[in-house]
Amino acid sequence: MAERATLPTGSLYAGAHRMLRTRLVPLDLPEGSAMRAPGEAPGLMAFDVAMDELAEQLELDPVQLRIVNDTQTDPVKPQRQFSTRHLIACLHTGAEQFGWARRIARPASVRDGRWLVGMRVAAAIRGDNTKASGARVRLDPRGIVTVETDMTDIGTGSYTILGQTAAEMLGVAMDRVVVRVAQAEAPATLAGGQGVPASRR
Repeated sequence: MAERATLPTGSLYAGAHRMLRTRLVPLDLPEGSAMRAPGEAPGLMAFDVAMDELAEQLELDPVQLRIVNDTQTDPVKPQRQFSTRHLIACLHTGAEQFGWARRIARPASVRDGRWLVGMRVAAAIRGDNTKASGARVRLDPRGIVTVETDMTDIGTGSYTILGQTAAEMLGVAMDRVVVRVAQAEAPATLAGGQGVPASRR
C-alpha cells in the first residue's frame, strides 16, 4: 500500500515546476497504515516545513510566500476552479490574531529558559470525491422529520450535517429533525473522511 502523504500537496499552492513522487520500498518491519486518518496530515506538515525553509532562503515572510503562491484553480488540473477558497483571508486573519507582525523572523533567536520559542504558519487542504449516497426521510403528523441512513458516525459531525441539511431543504427548525444512523434497512454512504457532507443524491 502506498501511503497518501503527497496527495494533497499538489493542490495546496500554485507552482509550475514541481514533481510529486511516491516510492515503495520493501522493509522487514510491521506495516505502517492509516489509524484514524491517512497520511495526508503528516505529509502536509513536511511540505509546509519546506515552505518555511524556502521563505527563509528567499528572505521572504512565510505568510507572504503562501499568499503569492495562492491559486483559485487546482494546480493538478488547472481547468478545474475551486468552488470556494479563502486561504488568503485565513492567513490574514490568523496573522492578525496571533500577532504575526511582532514575530522575530530569525530562527532560534527567542528563548524562554532552556526552551527555544518560535512562531510559524501552516496551511492544509484535503479533498474528497463526491459519491452517490442516500437516506430515508420521513415526516410524521407532529411535524417531526426523521432522517435515517445506514452509514455510521465516526466523529465527523454526521448527525449535525444531516440534520442541518434536512432542516434547510425542508424549511423546518433543527429541533424538529431527528437523525438516526446505522439503520441497516436504510440507504447508505461511506462515512470515511468528509464523505458525508461531500456525498450527493
